[in-house]
Amino acid sequence: RRGCLKALEDHHIAPPYCADFSVYEAQRAEVVESAVKLVQHNRQITALACATDDIAIASISGLSQAGISVPGDVSVIGFDDIEMAESTVPALTTMRVNKHSMGRMAVQILLNHALLETRDCVNSYFRPTLVERASVVERT
Repeated sequence: RRGCLKALEDHHIAPPYCADFSVYEAQRAEVVESAVKLVQHNRQITALACATDDIAIASISGLSQAGISVPGDVSVIGFDDIEMAESTVPALTTMRVNKHSMGRMAVQILLNHALLETRDCVNSYFRPTLVERASVVERT
């Protein structure tokens, strides 16, 4: 969220158009309602960047039910590249992260903590890759 708000600020996009709900605790209905309200009250929005693929999929569903075309009116992108992402209609454009590498790194850090009895902070960075599908169109 902080990164998204910073990017909006850096590109002089104000006000920051964000739906406010807990990413981890929100029910599907809350996600749908938030996405639809955000777009209906801000018709200048042409794309939604969602924190997870689940949120993106729920948003696509809600927008479609509200008569808002994805990607015709609004493009939608998710994050995670879950299995369901390619079978949604339209197929979800998303950012893929290497979950296997993340898991290996997490286990290695836990082992280091356990075996070396260290509590040092470790920062790890994983570069996501864009998976282009049908939920995003280029706008001019």
